[in-house]
Amino acid sequence: MLRQVFLALSRSQGLGEFVVRFPIAQRMSRRFVAGETLREAIEAIRSLNQRGILATIDHLQESITS
Repeated sequence: MLRQVFLALSRSQGLGEFVVRFPIAQRMSRRFVAGETLREAIEAIRSLNQRGILATIDHLQESITS
């Protein structure tokens, strides 16, 4: 049941726009989301690497079923 709620939220265009637009939502997600594009994610990883922090990138897509 909770899975269905999260899937519905992931498909919500309004929620996506909220996260992109509002600074508080950006601050809350910044730790977990390196960027909206591969280029942004790579830049975030390079910045961490320069500070001696190793990291990985996971490419997640909406509505993954397997």
